[in-house]
Amino acid sequence: MKRIDAMLPLKRMGRPADIAAACLYLASPLAAYVSGARLAVHGGGERPVFLYLAEMQRG
Repeated sequence: MKRIDAMLPLKRMGRPADIAAACLYLASPLAAYVSGARLAVHGGGERPVFLYLAEMQRG
C-alpha cells in the first residue's frame, strides 16, 4: 500500500470519509448555487492508479 500511496498526489488512498464529505457539501446550503458540476473526489489524481501499476508490472 505504501507504494501506491507514494504515487498519489496527496500521498494516501481515498477514504470513505472523503466521499462522505463531498456528499455532505453537495447536500448543504453551501452548494446552493452549484448546478451541473462534476465534483471529482480523487485526491488530485486524474489517472486511476491501477493503470500505473499495470504499466509497472509490464516493465
